[in-house]
Amino acid sequence: MIRAIILALLLSGCASLEQRANTAAVGDGVTTLGALALGAVEANPLGLVTIPAKWAILGYVKTLPADEQAQYHASAGAIWGGAAVNNVCVIAAILTAGTFAPVCIAAGIGYGIWAWREATPERDFYAACAEAKRAWGMTEKCEFGS
Repeated sequence: MIRAIILALLLSGCASLEQRANTAAVGDGVTTLGALALGAVEANPLGLVTIPAKWAILGYVKTLPADEQAQYHASAGAIWGGAAVNNVCVIAAILTAGTFAPVCIAAGIGYGIWAWREATPERDFYAACAEAKRAWGMTEKCEFGS
């Protein structure tokens, strides 16, 4: 299961921002539960409440204009993906009795930074499209990559 999550996060660079956010949400939730099952302590003060909250957030984001959706999806994908990477690292540290657990935070932050930067072209496209719609009264739907 952990291998599948790692593979999904690594391949998420080929996906849309929405798909990346969905993958990251699932990855964070599953790896959080896995780490807790192995005895890790939840560092998030909101704890397990965040798992169903992610779906509510993603549902709300679908109601927003495309440029705003891109920003939210990019942010969620980076944050939740980084959390999933951190969790996978913590699970590996627990299973191997490793002392490298402090590296896990850096790994999660590193992934988050990478994911945010990877999302730049799509975020910029939707921002430019929204600006063009406002400036020129365009009504066409913007589709990244089309």
